[in-house]
Amino acid sequence: MAKLKDFDVEVTDWTRENAPERMKAFMERTRKNQMQMAIFLGVSVTTISRWTNGHHIPDFRARRTIQNLLEAGI
Repeated sequence: MAKLKDFDVEVTDWTRENAPERMKAFMERTRKNQMQMAIFLGVSVTTISRWTNGHHIPDFRARRTIQNLLEAGI
């Protein structure tokens, strides 16, 4: 199970190795599935799948949005 403490890093610290765990933890925290997360972040479901499977990392805009939401206590 992913741990949210791993979010205590800068937006630029996302890698292919840690992005899947971070995305899964964020989805757990917000109680959103891949479809809901795609709508929430304004990306496709395929993009969310690629992030959660480690094929790609979220772009800077998405990472910034995720970090801002976490800092706001979402």
